Amino acid sequence: MTVRVTKQEFNLREKLIELDKPIGIKGSELMKSETTQDARNFLSVGRKNMVINGAMQINQRNGSSTHTGVTDAYTLDRYKVKEATSGAVNVNRDAFPAGDNHPEGFRYALQVACSSADTSLSGTEHAVIMHMIEGYDIEGTGWGTLGAKDVTLSFWVKTTIPGTYSVSLSNGAQNKCQVKEYQAGQYGYAPGWEKIEIVFKRCIDGSWDNNTGTGIKITWGLAGGQSSYATSDLGNWKTSNLFLSSNQVNFMQNTNARFFLTGVQLEIGRNATDFEHRRYQDELALCKRYYQYMAGEIVNAINNNGARIPIPTFPVEFRAAPSYAVDSNIFTEFSSGTSRTITAFWSSTKYGGGYAQLDSTPSNGVYVNIRASADL
Repeated sequence: MTVRVTKQEFNLREKLIELDKPIGIKGSELMKSETTQDARNFLSVGRKNMVINGAMQINQRNGSSTHTGVTDAYTLDRYKVKEATSGAVNVNRDAFPAGDNHPEGFRYALQVACSSADTSLSGTEHAVIMHMIEGYDIEGTGWGTLGAKDVTLSFWVKTTIPGTYSVSLSNGAQNKCQVKEYQAGQYGYAPGWEKIEIVFKRCIDGSWDNNTGTGIKITWGLAGGQSSYATSDLGNWKTSNLFLSSNQVNFMQNTNARFFLTGVQLEIGRNATDFEHRRYQDELALCKRYYQYMAGEIVNAINNNGARIPIPTFPVEFRAAPSYAVDSNIFTEFSSGTSRTITAFWSSTKYGGGYAQLDSTPSNGVYVNIRASADL
């Protein structure tokens, strides 16, 4: 004998709303999702952070050393610091000491230290931190089309100079930009760290690279004259190269000035979700698309031309064929220690390779210590 029991249909969402346990505003918004994809978009699940090295773990160029007198150079991987004032700055990767009240889950920050002050900024003088995101990595934003989406930038900051700071997003051509401002250092240096969350409106027009060029450039303003790069029209898209608020504080005002940045994340949507911590080896591989260093490999000259030293290929494909740099433009011979001057580099590919032309033929193999950069 079979017994069948029939129950009246009910709406699951309505029943959940009736539960005594509160689900909060975010939970309520999540429950309104019509599809699985809507829920995924709200939670920003999966690989979401367009920024590489947001936790400041990777510093291939300088390691634990300080980069002094930075004017316009990459420092920590994927971060470029430009100082174009009458002052000067040093940049290093700051390691958080045990017991420090740093943001939970982070060990390092990018530190900018003013080593020479400029108390009166004018004209085009400015100091900024920049992060260029490759075009491939911004495709999901849809920027430049009617399907464009809002994005949210979040980061942790600490500074000895309290006041109004600027941050902007722009395209690679630097003719579309949106500037926002935030307050930092308002609670004093000792309590220190503040989490900043900023929503940027979508951009439905303009030229946005979705290939190997610069897709989106993030610029953190530290200081600047008000006549060239500043605007009071905040939160709107401008057809100019602007990256400072007209209220920007002068970080360069004294040599005690310190600015720390970590936990940088740019994601699609209007919600600042938890930082996406990637494995160290994954983050390092992402950074090596833009910069790699080869140290101490002994290489013999090409058989039919003794003054040419083949450059070995690198383990990770570069964004583009890299440019090479060598300290003092010299390779040193194995065993004899004789210095051989490099006159040119030729024929590199996206994996490196090519060769170095020397001014004379070495008697032995040479040590290849070489920096390869395909940064944006």
